[in-house]
Amino acid sequence: MKKRILVVLSIALTLSANLRAQVTIGELAEPAKGALLDLNKAVKGGLALSNVDLPDFHTIPNGFPAIASQANVTTSVKTGFKGALVYNTGVTSPPAGIYVWNGTNWTPVKENCTPLTAANLTLTGLPFAKVGADVTFAISTGASAFCSQGESYRWYKTGADNSTYTLIPDETASSLTTSFSPAGTYKVKVEVTNRYTVAPLEKEATVIIIADGVPPAPYLDANYAVTGDFCYDVKGPKPSSQTQAFYDSRTDGFAGGLTKTYTFTYTNDFSDLTVLNPGGIVASVTQPAVTSGSGSGSVTFEVTFVSDVKSRVLTNNGPIQVELLVSYISYKNNVGDTKVAYKNIKVQDAVCGCPAKISATQWLTFQCHNLGADYDIRSDADLANINATNFWEYHGDWYRWGAKTVSLVNTGTNDGAQGWTTTMPDYQEPSEDDTSQKDVDGNNLWKAENNPCPSGWRLPTATEWATVIDVSNNAQKHYVDGVAIIGSTGWDLDDINNVLKLGDYLYLPAAGARDKSSGQLTYRGHSGYYWSSSENGSVGLNMDFKHDAPFMGIQVRPYGLSVRCVLAE
Repeated sequence: MKKRILVVLSIALTLSANLRAQVTIGELAEPAKGALLDLNKAVKGGLALSNVDLPDFHTIPNGFPAIASQANVTTSVKTGFKGALVYNTGVTSPPAGIYVWNGTNWTPVKENCTPLTAANLTLTGLPFAKVGADVTFAISTGASAFCSQGESYRWYKTGADNSTYTLIPDETASSLTTSFSPAGTYKVKVEVTNRYTVAPLEKEATVIIIADGVPPAPYLDANYAVTGDFCYDVKGPKPSSQTQAFYDSRTDGFAGGLTKTYTFTYTNDFSDLTVLNPGGIVASVTQPAVTSGSGSGSVTFEVTFVSDVKSRVLTNNGPIQVELLVSYISYKNNVGDTKVAYKNIKVQDAVCGCPAKISATQWLTFQCHNLGADYDIRSDADLANINATNFWEYHGDWYRWGAKTVSLVNTGTNDGAQGWTTTMPDYQEPSEDDTSQKDVDGNNLWKAENNPCPSGWRLPTATEWATVIDVSNNAQKHYVDGVAIIGSTGWDLDDINNVLKLGDYLYLPAAGARDKSSGQLTYRGHSGYYWSSSENGSVGLNMDFKHDAPFMGIQVRPYGLSVRCVLAE
């Protein structure tokens, strides 16, 4: 009897030890080494997991062992259940598949499944844009395809106060296209959820909205700039032999969708270079091939204009402008700041400028009229419009050297001193020690703060005038009543309509000069006197012409002479 009891006890202990150790299911065989549970490979079949309908990713359903209600699901229960596998049927919410409980939520058992996390969210959009322009923001969650199932998005943006978010109710996609007005700083926010998230994950982006004109000073940096043609004429003269970019843009080249190259220059490190398409007359922008750089250098990009620019300008009865904005991150002084460089592009009806050659391949762009004049002279045909009743409208006003304000406003008469005095308004002698106030020949320059020309324009230096005479003179073509006369003979000293032509496009009326003592206007129609910005001692340097070839001359500073401005670039 005792022997039987010992045998039964021995068998029970053996079975108990085996159950607590390794187990083979499907045959009486020793499990594979290292395996706690071994499904017999010889028996065809699989492991059938519990089929459940998970209500969401965060709940251990009622009916699971020891879970009669959610009140039973304590932290210790959640922790103790970690590693449990189930097959979710997908009837209610999460997609069907095998899930494992990780202690806080059900995670799909799928290879390379990257879940949605706040750290993985990326919100992209332009940091700068124009008032009313469409701006597109896109959210990337970083989650892989399976883990991103069921994602949803709610978009918000602030008003001009940049403080209060307002829901955009109809925007539920992963991208948002919107616009902002007026100019200022705005924010956009997106909330992202999917079946894994307990609470929405948020991401914000800031956009600076710029009106026409110069962007706000904090976002500009003199170490970065955009260069390239900025003014285009939809019609105007073009010699058949000329191939320079300036002339290419002054004809009907827009008809085929004119494409021009612009350059982003830098003298400090930068990254994330992006050219914003301003729309309007710009059809497309080809982004630079290089978006970052260090030290000094330049990168180029192309702008293609719409093909109907000419008709738009002529219908508009005025210029059409766009601000070409280039956004980048500046690393000046090792600090990364978002900045913007810009170029104002203007297309108009033959009023961009009148160029003259200063070398075989370089041009100096003059305004097409004297400062204070009402009309331009841009072609030989325009000369026919000058007559005895309107000549003075082409002559402009007269200035003393170095003065910002006009000394005599053109009234169309030669009479009266009109309060003329020998003192010069707004004039200060440039310092002999200030090299910034000298031209290339070492002469003092007209002080920059007294520049009478409009913004973006200045007076030509004496060297520039001399170069234009040497390079662009074209055998001294003079005009009397619109008829060209070659050489130094034939100038009618009594014809008030006299005009000197330098090169192909620069026309200079013989507007005369204002006497320094009497204030009388003299030599009108006889001679032309045009100030340079350079002076030597007590005299200013100027360009003179009469019936002979133009030359560089001198005048004492109180004389009133004509001013013809050139581009400041």
